[in-house]
Amino acid sequence: MFRTYVRSLTRAEEAAYWEDYKIVGNLFGLHDRDMPETIDELDAYGRRMLEGDELLITPWARERAREIVLEPPVPLLARPLLETANFVTVALLPGRIRSQYGFFPLPPVFIRKALVAGGAEYVKRVVIPLLPDRMRLVPSARAA
Repeated sequence: MFRTYVRSLTRAEEAAYWEDYKIVGNLFGLHDRDMPETIDELDAYGRRMLEGDELLITPWARERAREIVLEPPVPLLARPLLETANFVTVALLPGRIRSQYGFFPLPPVFIRKALVAGGAEYVKRVVIPLLPDRMRLVPSARAA
């Protein structure tokens, strides 16, 4: 998502980003031994999950995804932005995962890529600049 909405990352930046996310994992109750140690191990884990048959979307997960992604309580005026974010979110899922969740079929890849890129540019150029600093910037950036 970061690459889509912000910019590409160097391998060192990806590794630093993963180190930050491991802190979040700890806050959610994961132990260090529960998470890949390096970015290379994380990449290998991701490939194994996406290419293998270990990853399975349960009915509980499918229902939560619908509630969180497709049916959150938002004001009517925010629906267009929500629908844009929903399309991009669902379009970025691997096909097998999207299918297991029961999300809507997508247009052909070339159209989907254009829509995702357009949605990302819309968010970067129109939505993010309009957000207040407290929503747009992390605390360290606001302090700088």
